Amino acid sequence: MGIFGTSSPFDQDVERATSENNTSEEWGLILEICDRAGANANNARDCLRAVLRRLGHADPHVQMHAATLLDACVSNCGRLFHLEVASRDFEAEFRRLVARAQPTVAQKLRAMLRKWAEGEFRSDPQLDLIPSLHAKLCTEAGERPTTAPVAAADAQAASAAEKREQEELARAIALSLRETAAAA
Repeated sequence: MGIFGTSSPFDQDVERATSENNTSEEWGLILEICDRAGANANNARDCLRAVLRRLGHADPHVQMHAATLLDACVSNCGRLFHLEVASRDFEAEFRRLVARAQPTVAQKLRAMLRKWAEGEFRSDPQLDLIPSLHAKLCTEAGERPTTAPVAAADAQAASAAEKREQEELARAIALSLRETAAAA
């Protein structure tokens, strides 16, 4: 299991957050883990080890909770965690996990990888291992690694937000002009 096989100070909290007895995500604990993991490089590494260990659990329910925790860490822990995820060790472990996982879990892991490759990891050369891994896995699965659907959805959301912002600005200007005219 590579460097991810050793014990971690995050083990206990990660096990609680990904317990097979959980009926839903423990978001309070997940965010607490994220706060600790993003504090320094050692914490980021230790947290990732603990999460990857849980992703290798035999129970798919635990694996799904661990995948949710991993995605939350990528979204909330910052650059130090991103650098750990964008490592050769993570790449090898991720490939192994996807290959051995139940289809539902593997699908979730691939979807998360795609989201990261098209989001946080896309434009930073130090993190380019994730977009590269995504492209390799797509190619190996006979899929075409494309970012068009996500990019189109992002563009639509951005244009809708821009339109709302322009409408609000126009209303504010009109209101200001009315107030100025009334005062004169």
